[in-house]
Amino acid sequence: MKKNAMNPVQQRLLWIVPSLLIAVHFLYWPLVRGTSVAFPVFVAVIPFLFGLLMVGTAVRIWRLWSWTIPMPHVCFLWASYTTLGPLVLNDTISMPFSAMGVVKMSLLTGFISAVTGTVIDTISMDERLLTVHSRVAATGVGTVKTVISYSFLFFGAFGLFIGPITKVGHYYLVELGDASRIWLLIVLTIVPICALFLAYFAIASVPRGEAAAPGALAAKQQPDSAGSS
Repeated sequence: MKKNAMNPVQQRLLWIVPSLLIAVHFLYWPLVRGTSVAFPVFVAVIPFLFGLLMVGTAVRIWRLWSWTIPMPHVCFLWASYTTLGPLVLNDTISMPFSAMGVVKMSLLTGFISAVTGTVIDTISMDERLLTVHSRVAATGVGTVKTVISYSFLFFGAFGLFIGPITKVGHYYLVELGDASRIWLLIVLTIVPICALFLAYFAIASVPRGEAAAPGALAAKQQPDSAGSS
């Protein structure tokens, strides 16, 4: 989709709002909280890689969703809108590291992620940027019910992981000041979270009560609605 062909809603959703969030994210933490640039990089890279590795794989293999925008742009949206949670919860993140702080971060980011993801996917479907391939969507129940059927579980679970990851990243990169560990932290966090989500979708795609014939699984993976990319 060409940028100049977008209507105002699409421009705000795909470019203006996410670009502002990324700009605020990279300015706020170093300038206001006094962190090194390693921390905002860490927070943004994790959801970007999640979109690239997990969402991209789910789209290619299981055809769960299809977008009219390139996958790198989808990953950019994941990264930018995910920064909203840490920005809102900046005081909680900056508190001394503790088990209670990790739990609090997990629950709050889970809620923020679920709400944000639901709103974004709802608008994206209404604007024909996103197509959801599911039995719920095939029944024609409407955009909101289609998105809610998966969004709070999917985006909420993602947020539950992002909370502790952000808190741990802040502890090592800011409180301990060990920015040299950033890439190790990224690998140690993105690999397990992608593996868990991919395992879930792989198990959920297995036909139930049917013989696992080659054609059976292929039939299950066919999109339930048109407009796939």
